[in-house]
Amino acid sequence: MLVKILVWNLQDFFIFLDKYSESKNLRNYTEPHWQQLTASFNPNKELQKVMAISDLILKINPDFCLFTEVAGRESLENLNRYFLKSTYNIFHSPSNSDRGIDIGVLAHQRWKGVCSQFHNHKDFARGLQQITFKYQQKKYHIFLTHLKSKLNKSGKDFEGRSQREIEVKRIIKIIKKLPPFEQNRSILSGDFNGIIYKEQTEEELKPLINKLKMKDVFEVLNKDFYDRSTYCYFDKHKQLNPMQLDYCLLGSELHQYLLPQTCVLDFNGVERTDFPISREEKLKLPSDHYPVLTTLSLN
Repeated sequence: MLVKILVWNLQDFFIFLDKYSESKNLRNYTEPHWQQLTASFNPNKELQKVMAISDLILKINPDFCLFTEVAGRESLENLNRYFLKSTYNIFHSPSNSDRGIDIGVLAHQRWKGVCSQFHNHKDFARGLQQITFKYQQKKYHIFLTHLKSKLNKSGKDFEGRSQREIEVKRIIKIIKKLPPFEQNRSILSGDFNGIIYKEQTEEELKPLINKLKMKDVFEVLNKDFYDRSTYCYFDKHKQLNPMQLDYCLLGSELHQYLLPQTCVLDFNGVERTDFPISREEKLKLPSDHYPVLTTLSLN
């Protein structure tokens, strides 16, 4: 049984259609008319970018889509209904986000009996979504989070490290409540806003590796830095700097099920092989993060 898991920061994914009458195919709208479909203070994500995101999902046909930076359940429902042929069940709860961007999961309807629990402790910047499914009488758990960014407006927490440390401790407490054999069949994913890779792992994220005994899919597959990078930025000298910020950490039992087609995807649905050459080119992409596709064979 193949299980495909898509982890993706969709970057300010607002789709509000409070003025839409359903009399016209949304894919035929011009950008100005698309933006007029909502009275929201926040503009909708550009239509061409929404279509690129949905086309990738339709092409890959993942079992579980694990999204960060989504603007509530309404945006996910509109994506699913108008762009994904209502193929997925939606799991979402409001979080502590002060920007209105949450985390959310789409579970393909071919999976029956999927359960969800949202952990919204005050320690979290945006919560922890837990998805549980069964296969051959075994329980599997998927956890999705979006840890505090390195943006530090107050100047009181350097690069948000203390906040991420608090979140990591809370995540460990939640996962440790599972029976040990279910911990070993768990997945922890999302945008961690930091580095997890062997000795390069940032201090506040080390407990995820040391205490949960989890390992990122790209470390299991021994992918090099460039191939596992999910994000890039251009410094003041206009030099490209790749980074890995998005992860899919596997419990120990799942390592043996990981397939080599697991990779960072480009926005056309195939493995990413390059990055934009300028800030201007990057701004045209569907998201500033590249999606991670993890493929497991549970047989």
